[in-house]
Amino acid sequence: VTATAPSQVQAYQAPEDGRYIRGWFGQYQQKLTDSLELIAGLRQDNYSDFGDHLSPRLGLVQQAGNNDTFKLLYSEAFRAPSRIETSVISPEFESSPNLKPETAKTTELIWLHFVDSGYVATTLFESRIDDAILETVTPLLRRTWVNSQQSVSGLELEWQYRWSEHWQSRMALTRLFSLDTATSAES
Repeated sequence: VTATAPSQVQAYQAPEDGRYIRGWFGQYQQKLTDSLELIAGLRQDNYSDFGDHLSPRLGLVQQAGNNDTFKLLYSEAFRAPSRIETSVISPEFESSPNLKPETAKTTELIWLHFVDSGYVATTLFESRIDDAILETVTPLLRRTWVNSQQSVSGLELEWQYRWSEHWQSRMALTRLFSLDTATSAES
């Protein structure tokens, strides 16, 4: 009789308890004048393992003639850490059970100019991310995650044109004023 050693299998070990996610979103729009509109929204997220969070959104949209629109927007966003970031056990990962959810606050000023079958848009933006979840590597060369404060601001130019019913071109360019490599690494 010959005995063989079992092969080593790298398996992930996830927690057995479940995660429940609930949320709702409401939006209100009101014309203030013939050319000015107010948009207000509220999103509520509830994670069984991270609690509740309310994220407001506000916007003013000004029609400046037939071809131009200006928008001033403010929004907040919420992201709870994923299960792999907080509680999965693996040879490749070192989970971070004390991660906090990240919240982002963004302000945008947008100008849209419509031409024939397309448009040109310019967006000036700034985002501040509190408790941003960033991936890093441990001294043992395992992936893990940490919270950090981040901010990014910049200018985006976008052009879109519909050539026919089946063909469309789109181009976008972004210039970051504050080059935060950790925030912009994935994009």
